[in-house]
Amino acid sequence: MKKLQKLSIYIIFIQLFILVVIGSIDIFRFEIWAPIDEGAHFNYIQYLAENKKVPVLGENFTSKEVLSIEKDKRAKLSLRHLTGKENYSYEAFQPPLYYTLALLPFSCSDNFYHKVFCIRFFDLILLFSAVFIYLQITKLVFPKRWMFVFSLGLSFMLFPSVVVRSITISNFALKLPLPFLFIYFILKYSRSYKLKYLIASNITLALMLLTKKTLVYFTAVYITYILYEFLKTKDKLKLITQTLISLLFFFIVYTPWIVFNLKTYGSINKADVIARKIQRPIVNPENKNYTVLELPQGITRLSNTLVLPEEWSDRAFSNRRPYFVRIFLAVIFSILAVLFIAKAVTSKLTLRPRMIILFLLPFLYNLAMLIFVYIYYDWPVLLGRYLTPSFLLLPIGLVLGYKADKNPLIF
Repeated sequence: MKKLQKLSIYIIFIQLFILVVIGSIDIFRFEIWAPIDEGAHFNYIQYLAENKKVPVLGENFTSKEVLSIEKDKRAKLSLRHLTGKENYSYEAFQPPLYYTLALLPFSCSDNFYHKVFCIRFFDLILLFSAVFIYLQITKLVFPKRWMFVFSLGLSFMLFPSVVVRSITISNFALKLPLPFLFIYFILKYSRSYKLKYLIASNITLALMLLTKKTLVYFTAVYITYILYEFLKTKDKLKLITQTLISLLFFFIVYTPWIVFNLKTYGSINKADVIARKIQRPIVNPENKNYTVLELPQGITRLSNTLVLPEEWSDRAFSNRRPYFVRIFLAVIFSILAVLFIAKAVTSKLTLRPRMIILFLLPFLYNLAMLIFVYIYYDWPVLLGRYLTPSFLLLPIGLVLGYKADKNPLIF
């Protein structure tokens, strides 16, 4: 056992070293702008810095600096989002949390190329904060065997799709640390039933919705968890009181964004409607009607983009060596993960309610939400970047179901 623990520690150090190296390479060497909307996200930060207010979708336009950098680069996908309306700041509908935090690295230099590097470095710090929180979760759930489970999770975090999306400028940079922090606080509450952890989880949930609306499925996870605790606990009045108090903090944090949308757009969801109208010509130019019959093709692309970023998934067999190096690393460090998960799935799993709610349900709720949007809105949203946060929680749930440390306070 000690030899295995030592080996796990060595593997973790190797994984972290590789993450630092490839993360640093992405900061300086990945194309500017990354084709997946990096210029539009940077434009949001620039507008916020220069005007001290959140941009309004359909009224604000892409800055001359973003456009000039775009002209100097080979990849021009990020701004070719509309025929005849190329200058719209089409990410202006996004909640403002990430962009507000990014104001600090944005101000580090007057040179706009240097600003890009500074924000990407900030995103790398956020990625390592997600790694740290993931470590705390594994230590909480697996007090004795956390090293193996943590290494397992790192194997997935080393996927090129995760690293590229985390470091190139976008609100994805907060889509890993905040969900992990939410799960961590729920676990802490499950151990002690202290109000402060439930309040912290509600504040974190509000911050998640202030980062990206697609994280809304964690609201369903939270409701499911509270319902389970309500059915299980004998002191139902205490739980109701704690839930109401913690919800108050949720609304204190999230209400200003609701007020802004009501005042600016006239409704909470109007910005999303405008965003779909602006982006549809590039996202679904043929107005294709997606049905259940297209799901196999959509799921295939979803699985591809879980491993490779979308920039690479359609050209993975090109002659550019960096692609092959990164793909090779992803394969090497995922072999152990794939073998273990196969073993766990084919073995007799011990299903624990909290295990299902916190580590398996997020993935199922997330996938169900994406399929609904895919079919109902005819929006090709089955992409790895929308599934990554819940996908990275799966290894903990599967390992926990296979063989968990004795931890009755949590499970």
